[in-house]
Amino acid sequence: MVIWRTVSTALLLVCWLLVIAGVMIYHVAVSRVLPPLQDLPENVATGFGELLGFDYLEQDARLVQDSAATALTRCNVSASAACPTYQPIPVPGSSNTSAERQAIVDAFGHSLGTILRVADDQYFGTGVLRQTARGLGNITADLARLNDIMACAASNAIFCSIYEAGGTVLSQVQSVRAEIDRFKGSKEVEIFEYAVYFCLLYILPYFLVVSMIFLTCFWAQGGDCYGSSRSMAVCTAILFALFLIVAFALMTTVVVAGRAVARADAAEVHVTQLRGDPTVVQLLGHIEANFPEVWDLVFSNFIRGLSGWVGASAVLLAICIIVMLYSCCLCCCRPYHTGALLEES
Repeated sequence: MVIWRTVSTALLLVCWLLVIAGVMIYHVAVSRVLPPLQDLPENVATGFGELLGFDYLEQDARLVQDSAATALTRCNVSASAACPTYQPIPVPGSSNTSAERQAIVDAFGHSLGTILRVADDQYFGTGVLRQTARGLGNITADLARLNDIMACAASNAIFCSIYEAGGTVLSQVQSVRAEIDRFKGSKEVEIFEYAVYFCLLYILPYFLVVSMIFLTCFWAQGGDCYGSSRSMAVCTAILFALFLIVAFALMTTVVVAGRAVARADAAEVHVTQLRGDPTVVQLLGHIEANFPEVWDLVFSNFIRGLSGWVGASAVLLAICIIVMLYSCCLCCCRPYHTGALLEES
């Protein structure tokens, strides 16, 4: 029995070391997942507004229209008066519109080119955005026909077309903003508005720590599950089992939920706000491949952190099982029960 008591004591210490190591791993994992988790709604807004350029749609569309109007003045044409009903007619002379053409090119380089890509996207290109994509596409087609120096008869028609397309895009700004707000306010994103409560994730492993404290108390009182009449031993055993069950249930929930998220495509979880109702996994893969700047800001650290958190929870789940097995062995083998101690003495 001396050997069994020594082994039992050593195993209790091993359980404590495992629990302490597991809690530390879990804390590191949560500290990595919380920031991207809490910042996800803000990062989604920044991704659409700053990285994809929708915050600059009105500004750059107006720049395009103003540049086209300025280019037309070089051939003595008033855009607001002539363009709505412009008819191509022979006009003498030519104009150098390199500055205006470059300004339009720069506007597309700043935001409109990216907006065109998003608005014409297979998932993000919903009805409202596709109208904007057509207007921006017409401008890029007209740009391809421009040279720095052209005859007024040719350049007037092109710049009038650009002017009108710019006005069309400007008229759609509010509708585009409403559509982007719909993306940002989707139910999948709104869940993360409650991220302030996610700090409670830190307390989950302490159910296991508390259960270990009660197990240690039970061990110190002899660890005898049979025939023990001491109320304190019975209470500590019950409390140990209760907290261990809670810890086991919590870690199991995290691991199962994490696996469910990882297999969201198999579960056919669709994002209905987008064109084609893609699954979550399809959408994430598409963003990573086609919009890496948004992926890096919004999802990269979040996905890695989530994977680490689920992994840390799986480690704690395994430790729960080890502690459970140790407690069962302690009860069954009873290395500290009174009868064995009397026999040795």
